Amino acid sequence: MLRGTGIRRSLKIDRGTRLGFLGVIRLSSYLRYVALAFSIILSSAEVGAAGVDKLIVMGTGSPAGVFSRVGKGLCSLVNNKREQHLVRCISYNSGGSDFNVHSVLSNGMDFGMTSSDVAYMTFKSKDYSAKKLRLVAALYEMPTAVIIHSGSQINSLADVPGKSINKGNIGSGKRKVANLIFKIKNWADSSFSKVFELGSAGAGEAFCSRKLQVMIDYLGNPSSFYQKIFNTCEGNLISFSEQFIGKIIAAHPYLNAQTIKAEHYGSITDDIKTFGSEALIVTRSDISDHTVYSFLKSIYSDVGGYKRIHPALGEPNLDISKLNATGIPLHNGGKRFFQGND
Repeated sequence: MLRGTGIRRSLKIDRGTRLGFLGVIRLSSYLRYVALAFSIILSSAEVGAAGVDKLIVMGTGSPAGVFSRVGKGLCSLVNNKREQHLVRCISYNSGGSDFNVHSVLSNGMDFGMTSSDVAYMTFKSKDYSAKKLRLVAALYEMPTAVIIHSGSQINSLADVPGKSINKGNIGSGKRKVANLIFKIKNWADSSFSKVFELGSAGAGEAFCSRKLQVMIDYLGNPSSFYQKIFNTCEGNLISFSEQFIGKIIAAHPYLNAQTIKAEHYGSITDDIKTFGSEALIVTRSDISDHTVYSFLKSIYSDVGGYKRIHPALGEPNLDISKLNATGIPLHNGGKRFFQGND
């Protein structure tokens, strides 16, 4: 039996593909899971040969997003230390924040990358299984961005209704934050000429071809994907008013005021006032302390390698009080690591 893998639930094709808990997903997603399952089987042979007894499967996000690049880089750091810490890591592209949290809770994966707002809302939900959710690490800020075309005459949220807009793919963090904005602004899908439900790559393509006028997304700053959007597709950003930021934070205390620095994107002339969450890695309470501790020891023992994964990653967040402020209980293996109890 292959220990530590998250690909345990049923794979069923029914008007698409259903992976355990989450209903219908596209056939392409199904094929990714099949490929992942084969990669895990092959990896298990390597694992056994190397004497490594734990394999972590971690879900990330869209191939074009920051989650994907960061997750792949973190797993590389873990695998570089696999003989020392007796763990190995595989990351794979998934539906994003919401998908990952629920897949972690349903044993569909071991670790998942998510946004702090999605994690908090899930943990505080009435779903009994959500109480198993545990924090592994907090990585970087995720400011919310409303992206429009330069010269589009969209200067504020008041100008957005009537345009075509992307709410994000189902199961993603961007979809969650779009829903929050829709609720506060009293928007409905009928408020827009067309509503897209695309991941980052699809939304970028539609935006650059001018089929899409407004994108709502999280940014892990700086993002090379969005640098391309701004520099080659005439993208721009609009700021949220201080009143709106105050209102959304008052209603959702797991969010905070953030800034998108103009220096990150050459075509942006002014800093953008916004709100956002944090990028987290979560797991379940039944994942072993050794696994979580070894994962953290592996990624944070090489600070230079950690920071080189992506510009969004700065100094590691080792402050246990800040981790506790996310509202998600820290895994016992994380407590051991962050408290320095070897």
